[in-house]
Amino acid sequence: MKLTEDQKATIVERMQEYVAHMDITGDSKTYSRNRLAKDAKVNIAYIDAMITGLITGKFVFNNTVIKDLYFNRIAKFIGYELDNKYWRAFETEQYLDIENDFIEAKSGSTAKSIIGATGSGKTYAIQKMRDKYPMGSFIITCANDFNLRDFIRYIAIEIGVPVSDEMSQSRIRRAIETKLKFLAECNVKPILVFDEAENLKLAAWGRIKALYDSLKGQCAFMVLGTPNWHRKIKNMNDTEKGIAPQIYSRFLAGSKTKFLGEIDSSEISNICKEIGVNNQYVINRICKTVTNYRDLNDTLVSLQRAAEIQGCEIDLDLYKREFENLNTI
Repeated sequence: MKLTEDQKATIVERMQEYVAHMDITGDSKTYSRNRLAKDAKVNIAYIDAMITGLITGKFVFNNTVIKDLYFNRIAKFIGYELDNKYWRAFETEQYLDIENDFIEAKSGSTAKSIIGATGSGKTYAIQKMRDKYPMGSFIITCANDFNLRDFIRYIAIEIGVPVSDEMSQSRIRRAIETKLKFLAECNVKPILVFDEAENLKLAAWGRIKALYDSLKGQCAFMVLGTPNWHRKIKNMNDTEKGIAPQIYSRFLAGSKTKFLGEIDSSEISNICKEIGVNNQYVINRICKTVTNYRDLNDTLVSLQRAAEIQGCEIDLDLYKREFENLNTI
């Protein structure tokens, strides 16, 4: 989709608002256009030219029109959602549960955990929370191939702490703590969100525990994981294996954990209708075959694109053409 000049201008205005919002001290030391250029992977010269374009009405650099690619990168990074004719955020029960716990954790600098099956919308919702509340909100996507050094360096980079090859793990951790304490002193209410927690080895949780102990009351922590992972940690806690009891008590015990409900057919039906799928036969079939929000997204986007390309309504015939190799109707 080609961007209009108005869309480009709005992106640049939102970009400036984002930088001003993140520049806590007002002197560009806590955040700047240069930092945004690095984070969004857009040349600073392009960003300067975009800002000039707000005045001149021409978004060009060296007499060449700046590609939409760079505006889209900035929009994605700052959380400005361009019009999406195929999908949008829906305030499902699961989405609202995550939003409520995120706000509670961030505002109170406490720990919360969200446990839900794959495809229940955890990652999507938490990214939306970062978009809505960008200041001090950091998402750490956990990977099963992280070694301890990689993990602590990744956290540092995500929160904007410069690291060098010669820095020890303990020094990096102290730098992280210093940055987050500074944000807390500026009343930013920092929060560290650890997504896909099931991918982390137990040893890595020792690093998170150390951060939690040092930052308790100054930084919020949020953990997103699957039911299998929760059961695993719970069993290890019950048998007092390793540091599992310490992890469980800090992040999972009692009311700290919210278990997401399963997606139900009434919610699927409502989303279908809001998207513009009104054929009841198609809706019924989707309700029977879809088990999570990721599947629902893939199905509806596929149908909408096919309907647009073929110039037809989303009816049972279109559904059969798109999914005849996957489902028997």
